[in-house]
Amino acid sequence: MIDGTAGRLCSVLSDRIRIPWMMGGARRIDFPALLPFVLLPILAYLATLGRLWTIITFVAIPIILQILRKRVFLKKQANFYPTFTIANFLYAGLVRYLIVKVSYLVSISLYLSP
Repeated sequence: MIDGTAGRLCSVLSDRIRIPWMMGGARRIDFPALLPFVLLPILAYLATLGRLWTIITFVAIPIILQILRKRVFLKKQANFYPTFTIANFLYAGLVRYLIVKVSYLVSISLYLSP
């Protein structure tokens, strides 16, 4: 996957982070599968800081994806892009739920309160 210290770090991370599973014990999570769930909230937070940060983030996303494809996932067939798509849909659904549903409930409670 990656050579040197970064490769050992990725190996240790993927070995340490496991999900309990009913059949067959705990399952390992590969580093490429975990990366979108860390990378997307960070980039979304940076995009909310202002107009300039939004432009920087939208320019940086394709660059980051190309660097990851060329450097990190060159030797191994990675599930990064399907995981990236799933993480995008999950975060979009979470944001929609938090913005629409929770704000609606708060506005109703403010309307009903004396």
